[in-house]
Amino acid sequence: MTLKGGLRGIGRAALSLLASIGRVALFAGAVLGHLFRPPFYPREFFAQLMQIGWFSLPRSALTAPFTGGGGGRAV
Repeated sequence: MTLKGGLRGIGRAALSLLASIGRVALFAGAVLGHLFRPPFYPREFFAQLMQIGWFSLPRSALTAPFTGGGGGRAV
C-alpha cells in the first residue's frame, strides 16, 4: 500500500463519517422545524411529556439494578 492509497482510505472514511453526521443534523433540523408547527396542542404535548418522562421513572428504577445501573458501585 502506498502513502497515497492510505491517505485515500482515511479521506474516504472521514468523508463518510461527515456525510452521516450531516444526514443526522438535517433530520434533527427537520424534526425541530416541524415540532411546533400548527396544529400544536400544548396541553397534549405536556401530557405526553409527563407520560413518557416522569411516569416512566418507576420502571427505570426497577430495571436499573438488572441492567448495570448500580449507581457507580461495582457489584
